[in-house]
Amino acid sequence: MTIHFELRFEDLFALQKHVIQYSFTHHVKRMYFKWITSILLAILLLLSVNITITTFLISLIIAALYFLIAPNLYNTFAFWKYKKQMETKDYTPILGSCKMELLETGISRIMNGKETFFEWDRFEKLGEDEEYYFLYESDLNALIIPKQTGNTDEISSFHQLIGQNVKQFKGEKN
Repeated sequence: MTIHFELRFEDLFALQKHVIQYSFTHHVKRMYFKWITSILLAILLLLSVNITITTFLISLIIAALYFLIAPNLYNTFAFWKYKKQMETKDYTPILGSCKMELLETGISRIMNGKETFFEWDRFEKLGEDEEYYFLYESDLNALIIPKQTGNTDEISSFHQLIGQNVKQFKGEKN
């Protein structure tokens, strides 16, 4: 199965968004953010008012509500931060025409005249959103494969290759 596409900045952006949302690294960062900022908010609220039972309870309720929305705040903040960082870097060497051939032994990618071969055992898991598949080599690094409207045989062949070769589907642990 061969796929031809143009790798664009928006594709890298979609990968970064997926990484922030689903990677273990960002899960840990999200938990630290949630706990530390919630505790700091509770302390700040308690120090800013005369402590009575009522103000104590109200401060704890506000901190608890913040605790519930903090993960979404982390995602928004991290996404904004990475977007700003990505806009300042030059990604032209990795953008442009891309040809991927999905083989029984792995994926052959030709990009900007350079061929790279990825053996199937390099991939740990498959992620996806509405427009892309992300074949993860590590928690933060993945190949981007656009979901193209192909025939059902090609799509089924792709899923069969993934099911047979990606560690997540073979039952292996990272």
